[in-house]
Amino acid sequence: MKNDRVPETFRSVNGLGSLIRVYRKPPLNRLCHLALFAGYWVGCALLFPAVKIADHWTRGSFLIMACFIGAGAYWGWRISTWWRKTIGVYADGLAFVEGGETKVLKWTDLAWIKMFDLITYIHGVRSSRYRRCEIAPGVGEPFSINSGVAADGEFYDQVARGTFTHFWRLAAEAYNAGDWVDFGPIRINKSLGLELGGKRFEWNELAQITTRNGRIQVVPQRGKFTGTRSVAAHRVRNVSVCLRFVEELLSPNRPPV
Repeated sequence: MKNDRVPETFRSVNGLGSLIRVYRKPPLNRLCHLALFAGYWVGCALLFPAVKIADHWTRGSFLIMACFIGAGAYWGWRISTWWRKTIGVYADGLAFVEGGETKVLKWTDLAWIKMFDLITYIHGVRSSRYRRCEIAPGVGEPFSINSGVAADGEFYDQVARGTFTHFWRLAAEAYNAGDWVDFGPIRINKSLGLELGGKRFEWNELAQITTRNGRIQVVPQRGKFTGTRSVAAHRVRNVSVCLRFVEELLSPNRPPV
């Protein structure tokens, strides 16, 4: 485990197995963000009187101020997504602490997860990366964990690995029972085939399922240029299970699911 200073809250959690890692915004990083945020509003206070044109307030003046206020509000919202939030990842689930309240979830308590990964490039050079994991428990409302708390990719990989067996079992049970396996915009059925965005493909019509530029593409055997359908990967629930499940179903020598 990488964390030497583990909050007592995470040491006392029972039923989740061994603690793997605790994710939280480092104190120095928090202080820097808050200092920059305060400096931004001080700069706005100094700038706003200077946006008057010919000593008169104009529509352009108010538009400039609205843009700065909107950017500041968005920055404040981003800070609120990680402020006082800490996450502990365990072998069998995770503990989510916010404002003194602890939520404990086993991997088997979850209904689905979604992964969002956005990389920004400026002149061909990677400048930033924003990641978000949306987690839906079986009972209760979905919640999100983003790069503000878990900045590196290890957290997202741990969640995907930890939930894979559980979500695979749920998908296999539904598939073998003849029910629709629901991955959100993608649904599969043992006898009816695969459905994407209202377009249904029979199993014998499909050639492959691939990922490209952050999108999942379903390619038919005939009419690939006009018949291919795609969907953004971050919209698909349990995307790693979905891709692996369909790939095995399309394999010529596939084993029973």
